[in-house]
Amino acid sequence: MKLYLHCIFIACVLMGNSFLTVLRSDELTHETYFAANYHVENEHKNFHSESPINTFAEVDVAADQYASTKKIFSFQEEIQLRKTLEKQIEADSHNIALTWALMRFYASAPNFAGGSTSLAIQYAGYVYSLNQYLGCLAFEYVYNKRKELDHAESWYRQSLAVPLPKDMYWEEIVYDKTPHQIIKVTGNFNNWKTQNMYMGYRGTTYRRRIMVPKCETCIYKVIVDYTMREPSKQQLINETYW
Repeated sequence: MKLYLHCIFIACVLMGNSFLTVLRSDELTHETYFAANYHVENEHKNFHSESPINTFAEVDVAADQYASTKKIFSFQEEIQLRKTLEKQIEADSHNIALTWALMRFYASAPNFAGGSTSLAIQYAGYVYSLNQYLGCLAFEYVYNKRKELDHAESWYRQSLAVPLPKDMYWEEIVYDKTPHQIIKVTGNFNNWKTQNMYMGYRGTTYRRRIMVPKCETCIYKVIVDYTMREPSKQQLINETYW
């Protein structure tokens, strides 16, 4: 059944929503339904080449301007933030940073404040339609929030198959010591947020490959026994999170 639904998902990516119309939504799994329905109009797909925002860090920095991940919101502030973001996206549906901000909000906010896994997956799909690489990382983000690490890793590995754009290269970060709990990495490539490192197929080394501009130096720190939700950049630099 899972293989069947996976084939449906791939067909929807290639053919658009028309393929999905032959199925009722209740025949699809939660993940497949929302992933298959993220198809948007063709002009959205040109956003990546037209926009100066090309990297994960740039998109995340811009998203922070709409909804900071460092601020603690009250219940009323979260409600107002959701309404503001939804109103903004209606007027600027091509904005990948705004779409990313909404994806993060729906994935992170509690249900009573408007958080919604299904909407987070839907907006991750919108990101994917604008930029395949960032879209894969958006799905990874959502499933990490859901603690579905197998799904998160699957989407990360799909990001590695995205064709490398001009003036970009793959930087590989490797950790080959024995961890106690979990390994994450942060740096200038991801706006000093944290992302998982994944064990290699031989089970001895943790790795993460990242897409970065050729003209930039990748600065990063590997975090072992990660316990803090989102350490600040200064804490990471000073190593005060240990």
